[in-house]
Amino acid sequence: MHTLTVAPGFAAHAGLVCLITGFLHNVSRFTVSTICLGLLHWSSFPDKVPQAFTALLVLPILLVYYKLFLKPLEIVNDPESTRRTARGIGRRSRHGADGIRTTKNPGATPPPYPNGWYRVVDSTEVKPGTTKHVSMLGRQLVVYRGMDGKAAVLDAYCPHLGADLSGGTVIGNELRCPFHGWTFGADGQVTKIPYCDTVPKFAKTASWPIEEANGFIYMWFDAEGREPSWHPPHIEGVDSGEWSYHGRAIHYAHCHIAEIPENGADIAHLPVLHEKCIFPILSPVVGHGWSATWERNQELSHETLVNVKHDLEVYGHRFTSIGVTVSIRQVGPSIVFLKADVPFLGQMIVSQSVVPLKPLFQQSTYHVYASPAIPRFLAKMFLWSIVQQFERDIEVWNDKTYIVKPMLVKGDGNILGFRRWFQQFYSESSDKLTDVASVVDW
Repeated sequence: MHTLTVAPGFAAHAGLVCLITGFLHNVSRFTVSTICLGLLHWSSFPDKVPQAFTALLVLPILLVYYKLFLKPLEIVNDPESTRRTARGIGRRSRHGADGIRTTKNPGATPPPYPNGWYRVVDSTEVKPGTTKHVSMLGRQLVVYRGMDGKAAVLDAYCPHLGADLSGGTVIGNELRCPFHGWTFGADGQVTKIPYCDTVPKFAKTASWPIEEANGFIYMWFDAEGREPSWHPPHIEGVDSGEWSYHGRAIHYAHCHIAEIPENGADIAHLPVLHEKCIFPILSPVVGHGWSATWERNQELSHETLVNVKHDLEVYGHRFTSIGVTVSIRQVGPSIVFLKADVPFLGQMIVSQSVVPLKPLFQQSTYHVYASPAIPRFLAKMFLWSIVQQFERDIEVWNDKTYIVKPMLVKGDGNILGFRRWFQQFYSESSDKLTDVASVVDW
């Protein structure tokens, strides 16, 4: 029988290794048991007790430093948990997530799926030779990337006998069905049927025009089947990789897609819903002062421009010299870019994509990028502050109904202008809410 003898000095250092391992194992959530074990083992040696408690003090500092300055911001909400309390306004919604679906009165809402470009997935989510199933616009889709690096979006279900193509295999630049081996090209045409000598011309599935930009795969949706009449803009610093990615936030809201960008034209709601400080402990003293303008882009009819000026308010007194100006560019029904200039450092841009997953249920995704000289902490704070305000809007959207003919007054002029502008994204064949409500549980 062999006995292993460990020197006290080695055991003490082993305890330190155990302690650090617990910290690094999952820096966002302490592995408490591992850390306690490391401290207990290390502190069993009297001469190591001071070092143990020094480490205990240093580790939280390292954790804070990592989360603020090194780790990208990650806020991802559960689609079934849309009823979060909006921090800073002190109110809760009346209904649970399921309650919304049965109590919300949709009214005579516009078509739920406007024509335009929509973000499908992040480009990094679909690597060459892989597939991904996506539910959006009331449809089931499959995204795949061929070995040449080019992506494609098809209807998810094989027109033969309905197998899910996302469970298939990428062969070269084509997608093979997992059920009977039918092979589809990026244009949706069947190129091979294993048990047929020839492929009939009618053997095909729907394919969707796509474009990759800003780290996303965008898909063109048009109820009439027309080719794209405009294209999503490319943000040069993002596409080139020069700018740094600093985080994302994903939220869900029970409302019509038009109600989210309409917020930009609804200037009157800013001093009411967004007045209180985003830090609740400071709200009795500190608040937000707002001024904004909304206008159509005269050169690009599918875009609008919003300029928002935010000032600090203390005991109701506005300090206009302490403020931030954010320019908001709405591109079509779904794509938004929020830009802020940072003196001497560069720019920060938040890309927002709003996608109807089904009628009256939207997914909003934010991604933040910044010039190389801007520290991660500042870019994360920019996105975080936007998210805090956005969550206040979600609370209202979840409980409100869409009023087709709202009772507008003089100060509401931009809302009517927005609705006239948004009307261009509907066409004769656009799905009506009554057409899709019977087949979708919303």
